Amino acid sequence: MKVNETRAAILEALAKSKLLSEADIAAYDSAGGDVSLDSLDIDSLKVFDFCVALEDVLGVEIEPEEIITNNSLSSLARHLAERVP
Repeated sequence: MKVNETRAAILEALAKSKLLSEADIAAYDSAGGDVSLDSLDIDSLKVFDFCVALEDVLGVEIEPEEIITNNSLSSLARHLAERVP
């Protein structure tokens, strides 16, 4: 999967898990901006919700460690683009 496709999937998962508002997602998407996942105050329960949303969107299992280790939108998109066919 291409990085820009993975990025769009991550934004969709952020919306599904209610970690970013639709307006924020639209702003990040149109501007191509990056966001630190740390800035979203994601606690352990939210990480699991985000994993589930990503799994639904991408169709692959996502480990919480992948989100914690790749804690920005661009870093996570690059990482997942390498994993997702």
